[in-house]
Amino acid sequence: MTSKRHIFFDLDHTLWDFERNARECIGELLEEYQSLLSLPCDPDRFFASYSLINRELWDAYERREIDMEAVRRGRWHRAFAELDIPPGEWMETFGKDYVERCPHKPHLMDGAKQILETLSSDFVLGIISNGLSSNQFTKIENAGIAHFFQDVVTVDMAGHPKPDARMFHFAMERLGAHPHTAMYVGDTYESDVKGSWQAGMSSVYFNPHRQPNPLGVVEIQHLNDLPEAVMRAWRT
Repeated sequence: MTSKRHIFFDLDHTLWDFERNARECIGELLEEYQSLLSLPCDPDRFFASYSLINRELWDAYERREIDMEAVRRGRWHRAFAELDIPPGEWMETFGKDYVERCPHKPHLMDGAKQILETLSSDFVLGIISNGLSSNQFTKIENAGIAHFFQDVVTVDMAGHPKPDARMFHFAMERLGAHPHTAMYVGDTYESDVKGSWQAGMSSVYFNPHRQPNPLGVVEIQHLNDLPEAVMRAWRT
């Protein structure tokens, strides 16, 4: 291993525990907004609906079928509608409160900080995220991991969302990385694995839910397995 090799990470669901942070934030907001809701709202049931809808909208965004505003507005209207709660003026404020508060949650995926500590001694680390700078930098700072990364690239910086190869090349150029000596670690097959692979990078699929892996790239179910997987995953 040499310090000239670069490893880039996805952030949400890979390092930053999106599920835990989002669930915690939404639970707090539902309690605060309860007096404005027309019906009682069970946090677990709401979050289950929200998670599916949010993923669907993000997938559409990554396919460039909708813009970010459609993601942010649509997920709340649809999630509350699933529980027969009609829209109201409060819903826009609810969404804004979520976007403002959730990035301040500090919870990381199990083993994330330890793995970054291990890898940072041998590799140059970076982040490539489809999230917006205003959110992702806040997450990284509040989770206490900013010092591990030489650069962080977000979609508003690159101008092209993953899986567009231009986003990966933009990030590599900023750090002077070459595809043959650069690797990407992420949890989403289409945007992370396929996108980075098509950009010429090596890939590790963080796949705790054991989703299909058509390219057959090296995959792991826990971040603790990453150091060993890295050595197997370099493309020749």
